[in-house]
Amino acid sequence: MTAETIIQSLASGLLMGLLYGLIAVGLALIFGLMDVVNFAHGEFLMIAMYATFFLFAFFAVDPLLAAPLVAAALFVFGAAVYLLIVRFAVRAKANTGMVQIFSTFGLAIVMRGLAQYFFTPDYRSVTHSWLRRAGVDRSLCRAVFFHQPHRFRPRA
Repeated sequence: MTAETIIQSLASGLLMGLLYGLIAVGLALIFGLMDVVNFAHGEFLMIAMYATFFLFAFFAVDPLLAAPLVAAALFVFGAAVYLLIVRFAVRAKANTGMVQIFSTFGLAIVMRGLAQYFFTPDYRSVTHSWLRRAGVDRSLCRAVFFHQPHRFRPRA
């Protein structure tokens, strides 16, 4: 095992840990502030990732520049979901917790099914990014951002 592989693994693990931490903070905020158990949290993240990808694929917007646009769009989408679904689950008279769990779990299943239907479960990636233009190797980006250190092959 080379030093480069170890550094790649450490960087990949750090980035994955940061992503998991970000997801945990989002769940804690939702439960702490709104007292709602949201089982569709991961699906909202999936929709944000697809929106970022399609902004890049169709409009050539760099994913880092698309982040504020996607965040604003997901804010509007989340507010609509709250007004149409979660608000009624929170107001339930009996078994409020179970109603919230079942409504957000059902929402997660619907969102996942619609995503599979419209986007297909094929692998997608961003081919060009500011990292590539800055001279960072594509296999290095894959290894760091997609936790695949075995794909890192230094240039000869």
